[in-house]
Parts: sequence; structure tokens; C-alpha cells
Amino acid sequence: MDSLTPNFLSFICLISTTAFCVQAHFGSKESVFGALAYILLTVYGILGAWQSFDKSTMPSSFLNTQKNLEIFLDSFVISYSSAELWARRGIAEGFIKIHLIIPLIPIFFYIFDKEFKKLNDCLVFASVLSFTFVSLMNDCTYGIISAIIFATNIYYVKKRSDFELIPPSDLSNYVYSIFSLFLLHTFHHRE
Repeated sequence: MDSLTPNFLSFICLISTTAFCVQAHFGSKESVFGALAYILLTVYGILGAWQSFDKSTMPSSFLNTQKNLEIFLDSFVISYSSAELWARRGIAEGFIKIHLIIPLIPIFFYIFDKEFKKLNDCLVFASVLSFTFVSLMNDCTYGIISAIIFATNIYYVKKRSDFELIPPSDLSNYVYSIFSLFLLHTFHHRE
């Protein structure tokens, strides 16, 4: 089996799971923020699958998009997911807008060649805390589990390089898939 096949399969798993979640999310009453998180994960999966299948046919603009999306994916996904939960809670629009703006701040630092990684990590951590807090307020076990899965992915799986059987990038895609399913249950809590 080609060494890229497991990587390709991990992206196919991510695409399938997140596409299902987008469809299921649009099938109920919701705000658009959660759908944006799923769409970003789906686009990341599509670009990653394309790159792992045949990088030579991928336009350079898509390669750059995939690289940049990989850098900032965590901050967008968790911030938009938090915004969705806070919107469902009926919190003021200003607070929700903060969650929508937070992921854009590190991008400006990145564009102007400033150090952005620590800032991005801090903002992701703050968004994870916000997501956890609103899940606790809603008494939503799925939300708490989603936060734990997401935090495990960004603070453990992605930082490790010594997994024996599965490369961290592939394992991360599988963890994103599991997170997406738990997130769907979180969004549909008490509906």
C-alpha cells in the first residue's frame, strides 16, 4: 500500500463526516456559524485529499489556501462553534461578534510577518474555554466531550510525532471527524 493511501483515507473520512454534519445541521433550525465550522473542515478535507492523491494537479493557489487553512483551522472552527452555542443561548450579539472576529486577529499578524503562533494558541485556548463554559451552562454533556476531544487534538495529537502506527496528521483528521459528530449532537442538544 502506498504511504499516501492512509493519509488520503483520513481526509476521505473527514470529508464524509463533515459533509454529513453540514447536511444534518442545515436540516434543523440553527444559525450559520456552526455550518461555517463544518464547511471549513470539509474544504480542508477536500484540499488535503486532493494534495495527498495528486499534488501535481493542484493549482498553487489551492496549495497556499490549504497551507493557510491548516494553520488557522483550529481557531476558526472552535470560535465559530462557540458563537453558535452562544447565539442559541440568546447572548448579546456583541459577544457573538467577538467570537467571529477572534480568528481574524492572528491572520493580520501572519500577513504582516509578525509572530502569530502564540497569539493564535492563546485565542484558541480562550475559545475552547468559552465553548466549555457555554456547554456547562447548557448542561450539555456532548459539548463538554466535544471540547475535550478538540483540546486533545490540538494540544496532544498535533504536538506528538511518536505515534507508532498512525501519523499525527492522519490521526488528527480522525479526531476532527469524531469532534464533528459530537459537535452535531452539541448543536442539537434539547431540540
